Amino acid sequence: MHNENKRLKRKVRNSYAISTISIALVLLLVGAAGFAIAATMRTAAEVQNSVTLIVELSNDMQQQEREALKAAIEEYDMVSEVKFSSKEEKINDEGFRKIFSAELDIIEALGENPLLDSYDVKVNTAGREAELDSFVEYIKGVDGVEHISYPEDFVKSMNTVVSRARPILLILAAVLAVISLTLLGSTVRLAIYSKRYIINTMKLVGATKWFIIRPFVRSSIGQGFIAGVLAAAMLVGGVYAVSRSMPEIITHDMLMTVCIIVAGMVAAGILLSSVFTLLTVNKFVNMKSNKIHLY
Repeated sequence: MHNENKRLKRKVRNSYAISTISIALVLLLVGAAGFAIAATMRTAAEVQNSVTLIVELSNDMQQQEREALKAAIEEYDMVSEVKFSSKEEKINDEGFRKIFSAELDIIEALGENPLLDSYDVKVNTAGREAELDSFVEYIKGVDGVEHISYPEDFVKSMNTVVSRARPILLILAAVLAVISLTLLGSTVRLAIYSKRYIINTMKLVGATKWFIIRPFVRSSIGQGFIAGVLAAAMLVGGVYAVSRSMPEIITHDMLMTVCIIVAGMVAAGILLSSVFTLLTVNKFVNMKSNKIHLY
């Protein structure tokens, strides 16, 4: 009899552990997908926000005119930064000298710097193609502006890709959420299914509905918390591994996103586990005793 009780307790512990791990894996799947989607969209947004226009100025443009042009540029909402680059800085830049090393001999032989002073204007192009075109046309019409250049084809193709990818990612996230909820619900129902006869016995001896449901819900809250913490730990470990190989991806903003996802995983584990447990146990409590063995 003692061995039988030990065997029964071991089966209960194993069932609890398996269902907890299953819930944790489902939560990890959702959390990892959420992190991947957030990282993808944030990277796309950063690229869209870092497009730089080079506004080259004529040599005879006065300082007052340059300041007026800078002030006019900064009035645009899409502009995030305006930086002045002198032609002396450009020709002395190490990167420039490496790329145009062959031409530098000719330039030095001429004794004159053919480059132009310029403003490097960083803009946010996300969904602002029309505004960007209007801005470029305005700058081109300013007296003293020799030339303006930016990766026009890249900006247009990037905005097109991002605008098309965003709804696709949202649809995939919704599908994944439905699949995850289905898996989580099935896991909880299977865990409760093995205890349906215990529920029926408690009902037959006169236990009230809440008296039967309460211990199951209490246990599910603890199980959901453990599963959420376990899934969060695995996600954090994965993010840490990614940050070691690609540190540029894990920015401060992304760390905040990871914290939100981790908190959401723990909360979702507790909430969903308790809700599915409540619904499943309530179903068995309301089921007629002669139908239990048919379920």
